[in-house]
This record gives sequence, C-alpha cells and structure tokens, in this order.
Amino acid sequence: MRALDFPCRLFFYENPWSAIGAFEFNAVFVLSEKEISNKVKAIQQHSSQLERTRFDKAARSLAEFRGVIVPEQRIFGYGRDGSKFQNIFIEAFKEVVSD
Repeated sequence: MRALDFPCRLFFYENPWSAIGAFEFNAVFVLSEKEISNKVKAIQQHSSQLERTRFDKAARSLAEFRGVIVPEQRIFGYGRDGSKFQNIFIEAFKEVVSD
C-alpha cells in the first residue's frame, strides 16, 4: 500500500470461515431487511456459493447474529438499553493497518 500515491484503507470482511472476535472488529455496517435480502439474492445468483456450503444462509445468519449482540456488546455497553436497534443486521469488518 505504500506504493500508492493516495491514502488507502483496507478492511477485512468477516465471513463464516474467518469470523472476527468480539473485540477485534473496528468497523460495522448496519443493513436493513431489504439490504440483507438483496445481498442474499445476489449470493444465490452464484452457484459456487451454494454447492458445498450454503453461503446465502451463512451470510444472513452471521449478520443477524451480529445485529443481536453488537449493540449491547460494543455500542451501548452491557445492561444498557439497545431496544431501538432490534431487527437489524450488522456486518463486521477489521481495518488492516500497514506499517
């Protein structure tokens, strides 16, 4: 990345085969029901994503799992009210920092 003439930020995408630990990710994106549905439909267009492992189900399940735990775990804190963040989907990312 040092060879680039402009600043570049690289983010590692969490996926079912390389989940990021609860305190390792440093960026999240909140997805609506429509956005996660569109993502699942896009995954389903690629047979390679469905043959051995149902990546469509895995991607939705992981985003739903993060949507349930991240608000209390990392945003509001344990025991705090995160009720306004119910029924959301979250994707977690880890920024890769280069020396």
